[in-house]
Amino acid sequence: MSIIATSSDDIKFHEWSEGDLKLYYRPTNSHEGPVKTISWGRDGNWLVIVPNSGPAEVISIKGNVKVLQTLHNIHHPTCAAFHNNTKKNIVIGTLSGQVLVYDIKAQNIKKRFPRASAPILDVRYNSKDSHVAASCENGDILLYNYLTTNLSSLYKVPKSDSVSAINFHRSQRNLFAAGSEEGMVACWDINTNQILCDVSAHHARVTDLTLSPIRNDLIITSGMDRRVAFYDLAAKKCVIELEVSNSTTALDYSACGTYLGLGSQNGNVIVYDSRNFRQPFSAFVAHADKRIHHLFFQKAIFSGAVSEHGSFDIAPEEPVPPPTKKIGDSLSFITCDDSNDQDISQKAPQDVGDSFLVALGLNSTSHLSDREISTAMETTDDFRKRPDTTKRISFLANQPSENIVAMKTPANSAKQISSTPKYLTEHLPISESPIISSNVCQGTCGNSIGDIKQMIKDTIKEENQILADRFAKEVAIQVANFKKEFTWEVADAVGHIRRHLLDLQMSIVKQFVDIETKIDTINNTPIREYVCDEYLIRKNDELLQEIESLRAQLREKNYRKF
Repeated sequence: MSIIATSSDDIKFHEWSEGDLKLYYRPTNSHEGPVKTISWGRDGNWLVIVPNSGPAEVISIKGNVKVLQTLHNIHHPTCAAFHNNTKKNIVIGTLSGQVLVYDIKAQNIKKRFPRASAPILDVRYNSKDSHVAASCENGDILLYNYLTTNLSSLYKVPKSDSVSAINFHRSQRNLFAAGSEEGMVACWDINTNQILCDVSAHHARVTDLTLSPIRNDLIITSGMDRRVAFYDLAAKKCVIELEVSNSTTALDYSACGTYLGLGSQNGNVIVYDSRNFRQPFSAFVAHADKRIHHLFFQKAIFSGAVSEHGSFDIAPEEPVPPPTKKIGDSLSFITCDDSNDQDISQKAPQDVGDSFLVALGLNSTSHLSDREISTAMETTDDFRKRPDTTKRISFLANQPSENIVAMKTPANSAKQISSTPKYLTEHLPISESPIISSNVCQGTCGNSIGDIKQMIKDTIKEENQILADRFAKEVAIQVANFKKEFTWEVADAVGHIRRHLLDLQMSIVKQFVDIETKIDTINNTPIREYVCDEYLIRKNDELLQEIESLRAQLREKNYRKF
C-alpha cells in the first residue's frame, strides 16, 4: 500500500492507485490558509509540517495521525525539510532569514547557518545531505555546506528577479534546479558552480519542478500556463510537452521513478506511468475546488522495515532499466506504448511450471528419452565453451517455442515478453542458447536428468558469479567516489579551520600591538627625577609653615569678632 500526501488548507493521505482517502490532518494552530510546506521523514512514517501560521509540527501517520512534537522555540517558520538519511534532524527556514538545523531528539537547535537578507521561501537537502539550499523572497538562492555551516555559493535564476521552486536530484548530489516567477528554469552543478542549462520553460510562473530519478539529463517542470514540460539538459530544449485542462501546481516522482504524480489547481491528482503518457494511470479528487500546493509520494520502505519502524506495508515497486547514454533512449522509454504487449502476452500459457524445465521440455506432461538427453548435454557443452556468448538468462520460458524463436530476430527484440515488468531492452549479440533452443532435445544420449539439472545449476552459478563481479566493481567505484568526496570535504573543513586560526592569530597580534603602544605611552610620561629624602623634608617644612600661617589667620579673625 503506497501513500500520496497532498496539502492545501489541510493535509490528506490517499492510497494509490485507488485514490481512497486513508488519513486526514489539519494543523492544530493554523488559521485559514494553505499549509506552507510538508516533508516526509526517512522511513515514510513521519512528516514535518509548517502551517500557514504558528509553530512547525512533526506528525506520525502510524495507524492514526498524531502530533509527536511542536517546535515552539523556533519563531515564524516558513519552510522545513527532513534530513534524507535520518529522521533526527530537520532544516527550518524562518521569516527573519534564519536557516536552522533542529535536533528532534534533543529538542534544540543543532546548527545555525549565516542569516539571509530576506525571508526564506523553501529549503532542501541534496541527496547525500552534504549541502542545504535555501530560496529567498528577493530571488537569491543560498547554498550552505552542511558540515562547516558556511555559505558555499549564491545563485540567481537567469533573467529573473524571483525564485518560485527549487529541487535537488534524488541520487546525483551535485545537480540542483530552480524555477522563477518569470517562467525561467535553470540547472547547476554545485561542485563546479557551473550552470548546465537555462531555458524559458513557461509563459507564466513555474509552480514546481523535479529531476528524473532514473536519468540525470531530464528535468520536468510545471507552470501556470497549463503545461508540463520535459527538458533535455544537454540539448537545452523541450522534448515532451503535456497540455492539461487545469494548471499543475505540484508534481513528484515515485520512489522507483516509474510514476509521475501531478497536483492541479482544482484539487485533482493525476498519476502517469512514465512509460506511456497517452492516458493517466490513475486520477482522483484530493481537495475539491482547492489548489494543491504540495504533492509528495511516500518514501519507499519495504516489508522488512515494517516491524522496525511500524510503518505501512509498501510492496516493492517494479524495477526500471538503467539509463543509457543517449537521451533518445530515455524518450523511447518514457513514451513506450504497451498496447501490443497485451495481445502477445495472451498467447502465453497460464501455468507453465518450472521455467527452465519447460524450456527444456521437462514439465509434468513430457519426459525425455536417454537419446534426447544426450543431445542436450552435447549441445550444452559446446555452448559453455563459447566465450561471452550471453550476458544473462531471460525469463522467456513462459512463451511457446514459436514466440521464443520470433523474439530472437532484431525486429521483434524491442520488448521483453514475460511476467516481469516490461521495458525496452538493449539489442545484444546473443547466440542461440541451448536453454531456450527449439533443437535442444532432438539427439540421443545416455545421461540422466540429474546431469542436466547439474548443468543448469552450473550455468546459474556462472551467472551469479558474473553478477557478483559486477556488484563488486560497482562497490569499488562507489567507495572510490566516496573517498574522493570525503577528501574534498575534509580539505574544505581544514581550509576553513586554518582560516579561522589565522584570523585568531591576527587578532592576538593586534591586541599585543595595542598593549605595547599603551605601555610606551605610560613610559614616556615625564616624572620627577629628584624624588629623594631632602625633597620630602623641604616639602614637609613648607606645609608646616602654611599650616601655622592658616592658624594665625584664624586666630586673628576670631579676635576681631570679639
